[in-house]
Amino acid sequence: MRESILKKKMILAVDEEPNVLTVLEKEIRAVCPSCTFDRTTTYKEAGERMASFTYDLVILGIRGGLWLRRS
Repeated sequence: MRESILKKKMILAVDEEPNVLTVLEKEIRAVCPSCTFDRTTTYKEAGERMASFTYDLVILGIRGGLWLRRS
């Protein structure tokens, strides 16, 4: 198996549904246990985290869809 492109990357996931975040974290950690996975259910907290940390990938849940932004 090839090494994950997410190896040692910092990921932030934002969604108002905790269950969505749980599934997403499980799937990402299955392919890349060495990545850092942070999660939040509010955009305010996400903004605070992004002001304090540099994320390689931010996953935003926006009304029924996930939008990805790579830094």
